[in-house]
Amino acid sequence: MQSRINILNTFINIMNKKDYLKIISLSLHNNKNKTFFYLNTHSFYLLGTDKEFRRCFNQADYITPDGYSIKWAASFLHKKQIEKVSFNHIFFQDIRNLFAEKKSRIFLLGGKSKELEAAIKNLVNHSSHLNIVGQNHGYFDKKNESEEVILKINSAQPDVLLVGIGMTESVEWIIKNKNAINAKLVFTVGNLFDIIGEGKKIAPKFLYNTPFEWFYRLLQEPLKLIPRYIIVHSYFIYNILKEKIFGTHTSEL
Repeated sequence: MQSRINILNTFINIMNKKDYLKIISLSLHNNKNKTFFYLNTHSFYLLGTDKEFRRCFNQADYITPDGYSIKWAASFLHKKQIEKVSFNHIFFQDIRNLFAEKKSRIFLLGGKSKELEAAIKNLVNHSSHLNIVGQNHGYFDKKNESEEVILKINSAQPDVLLVGIGMTESVEWIIKNKNAINAKLVFTVGNLFDIIGEGKKIAPKFLYNTPFEWFYRLLQEPLKLIPRYIIVHSYFIYNILKEKIFGTHTSEL
């Protein structure tokens, strides 16, 4: 496995799908919980504008390059050739089967109750060997109800906790509660539950490792994503070019 690559004020340390699946498999045999986050242009923007998010994000055990933009940045800044590694895509291709093969106990945290139930129903219907041991919607009071939710998670004794409660909240909640959560693997999964429940569609496979996958998602949620994409993509390109030309960035890892 390759060592990590620093990209301005953060890093990635999973470089391809093969390593990702190997790390997941090995982590399922360990007793210490491991956290898996993902880096894309949105999280890159939050890293530069939200100090608390940056502090928590960089405490992850593993960070994947979840976007063609990150693959490009690694090549542009460091001449490192890596693969895009997206949990949501690899889940349907490989991770779901790996969890079933390992008989992993899975807990889903996030989304609205109705959408979460639809996601679990579809998971069970299409992957009957998956062991879903618990669920909880993501609209709980993170300050006052986290202890109750963690008790529910731990009572289910999951091997895997999938967290989809929004980018900043997922990362910060996981890190702040990591020591209290009894799960071997904890993933931030973005909008995975909406995709599984068929509320949203994932981009076709032929778009996966191209610069155009973001456009597919944009067509599904234009009012939400057009302003975000204008801001975060501009911020990303400006800072990567600035680092390449001037090399003045000081890492805050």
